[in-house]
Amino acid sequence: MASQFSEYITSMTLFFSIPSSTGKTRLKIEKPITSDGVMLRHKTTAWTSGDTKDTGTLITTITDDSTYKGANQWYEVSGLTDGTAYYFKAFPYKGSTYNEVIGVNETLCKAGGLLGEYTFDNISGTTVYDTAGSANGTSNNLSVAAGVVGNEGVFNGTNSKVLFSPSFSLTDLKTMSCILDIPATTADQTVMVVKPSGDANYNALHFSLLNGGYGLTNALRVGVSPASGQSKVGHVALSSISGDDRVVVFNFPTMAGTTFDMNLYVNNVSQTLTQDSSTALSTNPSGLASILGAYYNGTTAYRIFRSGNLDQVRFWNRKLESYERDNLYNGGAGC
Repeated sequence: MASQFSEYITSMTLFFSIPSSTGKTRLKIEKPITSDGVMLRHKTTAWTSGDTKDTGTLITTITDDSTYKGANQWYEVSGLTDGTAYYFKAFPYKGSTYNEVIGVNETLCKAGGLLGEYTFDNISGTTVYDTAGSANGTSNNLSVAAGVVGNEGVFNGTNSKVLFSPSFSLTDLKTMSCILDIPATTADQTVMVVKPSGDANYNALHFSLLNGGYGLTNALRVGVSPASGQSKVGHVALSSISGDDRVVVFNFPTMAGTTFDMNLYVNNVSQTLTQDSSTALSTNPSGLASILGAYYNGTTAYRIFRSGNLDQVRFWNRKLESYERDNLYNGGAGC
């Protein structure tokens, strides 16, 4: 049995990972666990051929009768140091052939960084739960359907929206990621407008698909604006990024100032953003919430609605590493 189990572990892809909220990360177990179970261990340096089953720190033991026995299940690891890179590995729990799996089933992830998360899998009535914090959203005319990862939000283009009030500040926000369908041609539609706490009137993050708006033709437009005179806005043609279930990662190392230092990745391919000649982002009335799937025009009149899906919306306090973007795209929590 030990030999069969060892061969099973060696041949299977066990992990995908993403950083989670403070002091945590998540590991996705992609294959069912057999009756022998596995041990999950981690180190802060890469595993080597000389390491044994007793090397590193034991996280937990997972058996076939545990919560995580099925394929495509997630396990959250806590007690980690934010920003530190950890290397995770699985070992057979029983038997003596541990060294047969040394050097395989390793995944790398940094801990922490997730500020807010809306996956559309945790909805009760009109409440869309923030599964990384406490900034739950309130939906209007939203439906859900099976998506790439669990359920996705479906916005009808007429009156669907989710309102939420993030608890993070302007200085915290560095990256947004999500999954959505991107058409080759479009009517003007808003994907999200984010107004973190401490922001008086400005759309700190604005993400939309435009055809006519701001003089753009069939373009994805992203921008940040923490204060008057500090807008940074760019766009990319939809024709170069269109398709179903696109994983979008938008990073802005510094929100303040006017230096054009934004990065956009679609399915983990870096996109060249053209800086808008008109960089103004419209202001929000003070006190109004952030919105997924709509925009407002200086009052509480919502308009420019999203038509299509939106899923796995996340906000981060740091730039994601390339392997973290890989995980979001290749079977991680994002896709």
